[in-house]
Amino acid sequence: MSWGMSGMCGEIAGPLDEQIAGLRVLGVPRANLTKLSLTADGPSLSIEELSDAELASLRRRLDESGIGCYCVTSPVAKYAVDTDPAKVDRQLSRSIDRLRRYAEDAGRDPSEIEVVYHGAAYRDREEQMVDGERSMFTGSQSQVAEDIRELEGMGVQNVMLEIVGKDLDATLERMEQFASRAMPLARSGG
Repeated sequence: MSWGMSGMCGEIAGPLDEQIAGLRVLGVPRANLTKLSLTADGPSLSIEELSDAELASLRRRLDESGIGCYCVTSPVAKYAVDTDPAKVDRQLSRSIDRLRRYAEDAGRDPSEIEVVYHGAAYRDREEQMVDGERSMFTGSQSQVAEDIRELEGMGVQNVMLEIVGKDLDATLERMEQFASRAMPLARSGG
């Protein structure tokens, strides 16, 4: 499993150029692309709605800014993920199988596509319970590390978490805490 920082480029933010400028100011090298507004007054479009010319323009703008595309989020593999580990496994397996079929239908090698799990918000202070089960990425650092290892065992190569605080300093502190505590536990298996 690899680790890195990326930023979400989506429909709730401003036009793409503003989002790219924000990523550059923050030193974030990669973008997760969802729905994008390519112009200041243009509509938000999902990746699959973009024309070939718009995709080429998007790639050029990212390349020129030094921002890489980390992943593209689309409805291809979206499922509501329950906290029941057996359900998570079944839903994730179905999504990965669907992704592989789509890749094969498009003439691509499915093994070239990296599977990324976009988790819910990371909660490092308390367990959040749903239907009597602990939600993933909540609780102690060792519980969060175990969640990551379980996903890795299902075939996930990367986990994308939303780590936020009440302001930028609090967000950076929580990111550092995750990087210095949960990540080493996930890597070591302990």
